[in-house]
Amino acid sequence: MSSKPSKAKRKQMAAKQHAPQAEPKAVSAPEADLAAQAEPKAEAQAQAAPQPEQTQGDKPMKAAPKTQVKLPPLGKIGFFERLQCWCARNYIYILAFFIPVALTYLAYALFGMYPFGPESVLCLDLNGQYVYYFEAIRDAFWGDGSIFYNWSRNLSGEFFGIIGYYLASPFTLIVILLPRTMILGSLLIMQLCKLGTAAVTFCYFLQKSRKLKPLHALLFSMMYAMMAYAITQLIDPMWLDGLVFLPLICLGVEYLIDDGRKINYIIPLALMCIANFYIGFMICIFTALYFAYYLFAGSDKLKHFRMKSKDLKAYGYSILRMFLCTVVALMMAAVLVLPVYNALALGKFNFTANPDYSFKLQFTPIDFFAQIASVAQYNSVNVQGMPEIYCGLITALLLPLFFLNSRIPLRKKIGMGLLAAALFTSMYIRPVDMMWHGGQMPNWLPFRYSFIFSFVILTMAAMAFKELKETKPAAIYGSFFVWFMFLMLVLYEKNKHGEFDYLDTKGAIWVSVGLFGAYAILLFIQQKKNSKKVLPILIMLLIGGELTYNALDTMKSTDKEVAYSERRTYISYIQSGREITDRLYDYDKSFYRADKTYHRMVNDDLAFGLRGITHSSSVMNTRIIKFIEAMGYTCHSYYTKYNGATPISDSLLGIKYVLDQSDNVNESYHEVFSQMCKKQDQKEQLVTVYENPNAMSIGYMVSNTARRITGLGNDNPFNSQNVMMSTICGSTTFDPTTGAITGNTEYFYPIPQEGEPILNNLTARPYGVQTCYDVSGEGDHTIDMKFKALSDDPIYFFFKTENQRQVNLWYSPFWNKEGEFLDGEFLTYFFEGDDYRIVSLGSLPAGQEFTIRMTVTKEYTIFQNAFFYHFNQAKFEEDIAKLKQQQWEITDHSERWFKGTITAQEGQVMMTSIPYEEGWTVKVDGKKVEPIVLFNAMIGVQLSPGTHEVEMSFLPNGFTQGLVLMLLGIAACVGLGLYDHKHNKALLAAVAARRQAQAEYITKRRAKRRTK
Repeated sequence: MSSKPSKAKRKQMAAKQHAPQAEPKAVSAPEADLAAQAEPKAEAQAQAAPQPEQTQGDKPMKAAPKTQVKLPPLGKIGFFERLQCWCARNYIYILAFFIPVALTYLAYALFGMYPFGPESVLCLDLNGQYVYYFEAIRDAFWGDGSIFYNWSRNLSGEFFGIIGYYLASPFTLIVILLPRTMILGSLLIMQLCKLGTAAVTFCYFLQKSRKLKPLHALLFSMMYAMMAYAITQLIDPMWLDGLVFLPLICLGVEYLIDDGRKINYIIPLALMCIANFYIGFMICIFTALYFAYYLFAGSDKLKHFRMKSKDLKAYGYSILRMFLCTVVALMMAAVLVLPVYNALALGKFNFTANPDYSFKLQFTPIDFFAQIASVAQYNSVNVQGMPEIYCGLITALLLPLFFLNSRIPLRKKIGMGLLAAALFTSMYIRPVDMMWHGGQMPNWLPFRYSFIFSFVILTMAAMAFKELKETKPAAIYGSFFVWFMFLMLVLYEKNKHGEFDYLDTKGAIWVSVGLFGAYAILLFIQQKKNSKKVLPILIMLLIGGELTYNALDTMKSTDKEVAYSERRTYISYIQSGREITDRLYDYDKSFYRADKTYHRMVNDDLAFGLRGITHSSSVMNTRIIKFIEAMGYTCHSYYTKYNGATPISDSLLGIKYVLDQSDNVNESYHEVFSQMCKKQDQKEQLVTVYENPNAMSIGYMVSNTARRITGLGNDNPFNSQNVMMSTICGSTTFDPTTGAITGNTEYFYPIPQEGEPILNNLTARPYGVQTCYDVSGEGDHTIDMKFKALSDDPIYFFFKTENQRQVNLWYSPFWNKEGEFLDGEFLTYFFEGDDYRIVSLGSLPAGQEFTIRMTVTKEYTIFQNAFFYHFNQAKFEEDIAKLKQQQWEITDHSERWFKGTITAQEGQVMMTSIPYEEGWTVKVDGKKVEPIVLFNAMIGVQLSPGTHEVEMSFLPNGFTQGLVLMLLGIAACVGLGLYDHKHNKALLAAVAARRQAQAEYITKRRAKRRTK
């Protein structure tokens, strides 16, 4: 029974409680440091609290008593007081954000980035693809488009998958909200913000997980944010979100195992899977590995390597919690994950038809470690490039010290070592590496998960630095000696055998030797004196210089390999393109497609706002790409381009207007208006808009026999167009037994070749069903083919090949009879790149002889057939006129919804030029019907005779299910969070300690102001 305080004692206690607040006692650390240590205090209290229930799972239990914190009588706390308190508590994170931002921007400035030079952030895919996606999502956000569907890609297609694959990062809001005229600047700001935020999360991770002092955590956060991967992947900014969320996910795993806190794991994992599906997949793999490491080796709360019932239960409950929280996180991300998965299933998953899983080693260990041990180590972003694992030379110096330090438990050394070894093995062995990339080999930018390896070794280095006091000086010198000898070996191989040509002798190897020496000296002094500020700041300055130097070298090397684009080549070009597009839409406000014959990059249409064919993306619809290829347009495995148009293909696909700079359109198209536009070099160029008078609506009635064509071959585009046009007009005949085509209208009719081709300095040999022409002898290596015009109808031609090797094509209005090619004029390049498509030769008088010369520019060329055809314009216009009588008259529409009327006759089906994919809903006269597939590409609708109202709407496949799962996941997350806030002692202790620290800081600030 406790004794009651005396009356005098009670008076004394009351007087102390109500006396004016005295000046606080002097403290050893500044106020800001005191505040910054508040959260580590919270962690310490959380860990000290007894929590057997948490370590054994979340079984029903009584609510834990809340920690009672006696707060001083603060009264009302104003906004600015709270802000000051927050800044003081988080000053280290503010520094962590702005230091890599400033250093990277300095490197950009030294590189010549605008306004310090002509360069822009646009490089490689950011230049060719991603900037246009940002243009499109920005337009959709501000009401000029849809986030679900886009008409500027391969005739049209879902857009939500592109958002999930490229644009779903929360940092995309920076680009969306800033003015469009500064889009390149907003991309730069977005890049820098991602690097800064990555530094913040890693700094937070090191303090909470590895208990580093704030200033020490700041050192390693700089290296994390400016690792080789981060600087190189500025050209692929959507992957940088992995650096932001990875530390938070790993910290969440640790909380999940140590004390059962769940929200810290669920939310960052869900955000990562939303921000980037691709990198999220890789991080999910690593999360499983990290969970195993921390459960069996990393946690200080569990009794490792014991087989008692209590310990087995702890393991079991941890695994159960991990499984439950992962499911909840994936449910929360399902609104994007499911549509993205379905979008990738349209083609990306089959991008590599037969992936090669044979065993192969991708580099040598010495090549790998050279990436760790050298500054200015940029290798290549092409498929032969090395893993991007550089993350500061002091990291390499500290790695051996991690394993030699007696203060670090052996189980952690083994566990972290196995993590690093697993990642090394994944990059080293090709089949394993492919699994990290979804079962495929990257086309460019290999080892896209290499930042995880940098995360692991940086964490190991940070642990070694924390326990540096316990490191023997001989270990520091020994580590320096090992890396010095390694670099000497690299130098020997470079000079003796020509290896490591990407490492400059002075700028990389000897600079690295010098930096290793400087770091070794500083670490030795730090080990002796354990300086709290001076030496860490000196180390920070040296690291900052090293990281800036490496970033600048990476930018210059990237520019040399794949070239940064100058700012002027984008801004004015896109702006003038948008202006002429706006003028076109003001001229004709109906719904139609339009494209152009000139290009900056393949995704211009997205920025211009043109509804066309030209587009490139990894999120592709293989079905429609193959169809576009069959029609003779420029096409490759993942992109299509408006080159190779004919009146049939343009008209049936509804391309009503064409923007042209060089009279490169069909003779039947009519000029509408012209306007001066900026070219990439800032010079003005006249752009003329032409109208195709026979362009169809996006829907029209065709013969029911169209359902009998299951696909168009890609061997002869003229035959494909003949079959398609003839079939929809009801002119194609079929064998009643086999269903094979027995006859069709020939809108394109062939021109026979006169005699055998004449070879000059070439030899021909069979190459399967093709013919290979090998270079032999001196002089020009040419093939001359002779033809005679059968009529004055326009002439088109196409060379079929399965092995593209660039050639040059020339035209002469004479036959080559004596080996002479007279009055030849250059036509075009052919086969490679954008030049593999139908080519128009124009009209020639009937009986006109002409020669086409093919100049072989490489060791050989291969092709199967030379197709030369006349086009019967009169017959085409006769039949297209009939089709135009039964078009879908659009009465109302948005980007993903259409309503209109159409009249059907017996034996007809409605065909649209909308690519088929799951997600379209079709209603006829208000009743839902199932769409059909025509020509294995387009959406069709079976209609009964009569006039009908047809309505079509689109919602991404999987979006509805994903939305439901997301809502359920959010509800589960909220429920788990509320449960933890009532029952989790560690969380309650952390919250109480944070409040206590805030109260103490504000009290001291007020007392200090009063004394002044």
